[in-house]
Amino acid sequence: MTTIIILIVILIVALIAIAFSRQLVIDKQELLQTPINEKFKVLASVINEGLLDGQGELTVFDDDPRIMNLMSKSRQNLLIQFHYSTGHLSIVLNYKYYQKELKWECQFRDVRNITIFQQKDFGNQFVETSKKKIKEHQESINYNDTKNMIGSQHNLSSEDDPTNILSGMYKDLTVSQKISIVNLMYMIASAGGKNEEEILKTTAFSHPFLLMNVNWHDCKRQYETYGKSKIFNDLSIVSHSILDMTVFDCFGLLIQLNNPPNINPAMEAAFFESFEKLGYSESKIKEVIDKAMLLNQMMGL
Repeated sequence: MTTIIILIVILIVALIAIAFSRQLVIDKQELLQTPINEKFKVLASVINEGLLDGQGELTVFDDDPRIMNLMSKSRQNLLIQFHYSTGHLSIVLNYKYYQKELKWECQFRDVRNITIFQQKDFGNQFVETSKKKIKEHQESINYNDTKNMIGSQHNLSSEDDPTNILSGMYKDLTVSQKISIVNLMYMIASAGGKNEEEILKTTAFSHPFLLMNVNWHDCKRQYETYGKSKIFNDLSIVSHSILDMTVFDCFGLLIQLNNPPNINPAMEAAFFESFEKLGYSESKIKEVIDKAMLLNQMMGL
């Protein structure tokens, strides 16, 4: 009886292996006639537009025609890999944010005879889910790094630190002034009812916060102890270049925490009223934002 069971198992395994090998042969013949970049051209195009603003380029490999990569020179932290085997397509999202990598795989089965409409649908599915995964990845890192930042009063730098150029913009500020910039952003965001975790997760808040290298608990303590007056006293003597940058950062925070054009009225009012106290009229704020957006476009950001 045991011998019969073993023979049956061997037979099943052999049949599976034969079927698998047959599918690989079909793959090879299929891709000789229609290379992977042509077979999934529409699907790759949808993903390219959705995740890489249409700037991505496909790379195929002579040693393995079942694989292709999609990547853009302007977004080198994002790589999309396609692997076609036995009639199924796997697409892998590789995304790196502040040196922490996200890897997520999605599989579409039985796509030998995939239609253009299916390709568009699968591409849109992959883009939408990828955007959610990227957002969750960013928020997790932003929140943990921001909340756990120890901070330092010393402007130590290294040639190997890629943040040097950006963090150097704040080097002439006192620790109190840096904290007041953070507290200004937090005050505007919380005016709209957003809680601490929601605010700390946003890129618009965490990015300048991390560049200024301050401690979140110190920020909260200063705000709770001295209130809003400390913010405006500190920032009234800060250079216009720093304040201009803060205007744009706060505007970005406004956008990220709302669904434009539906901006929370209380948050919007806090934004304009705060900068009015620092000498910025609505027209001046618009001018600063327009200049910053134009500069970002010129730099390809």
